[in-house]
Amino acid sequence: MQPVARSPFVAMCIAGGLLASSLLPWFMPGLNGNAYLPWISLVLGTAGLQALYVASNMVRGEFEEDTSHLQPSDGRRGGDPSGWTGGRSEAVLGGGERRDAVEAGRAYEGLEGPLRPAELLLAEANLRHDEVAAARWAASEAADSDLTEAGFERLGDLIAANRLTRPGPEETFHHLNRPSKPEEP
Repeated sequence: MQPVARSPFVAMCIAGGLLASSLLPWFMPGLNGNAYLPWISLVLGTAGLQALYVASNMVRGEFEEDTSHLQPSDGRRGGDPSGWTGGRSEAVLGGGERRDAVEAGRAYEGLEGPLRPAELLLAEANLRHDEVAAARWAASEAADSDLTEAGFERLGDLIAANRLTRPGPEETFHHLNRPSKPEEP
């Protein structure tokens, strides 16, 4: 059987007793006229709080985890100036290399298993959404009067022709500055 540490319990009892005795003069009706009783109460209350602090520090050590197996850290990357890897790395890390995301993504192909029913439903919903969005885009391009005035069928062709970046005629937005005629009722 392990010995029971009673020192935190004793310190808590002492703290409670001191705090209770510090409140006692305030509840005794005949002693309120003495000028020294508030000071005694203050000293006893302070001593009780100090004992409570000591007891909490005694108890805190019992519940802290043992971190002696962990590597000590002083807030830096470790003791090695090269970092945790010791200056070694499996990947070639150069300055300014271009990495292709598609090529890097191929390394992860085949890692997933078959899709679950909820994932199949989501994939089907995504495909249907893509089809509807493509149909709406095509209808929007076909109905766009600015594209037909410019002589293009698709917005991408207009952008590729660089027609959007050149300045237009001076009168393009002039109608916005003119006051509009009031409508007659």
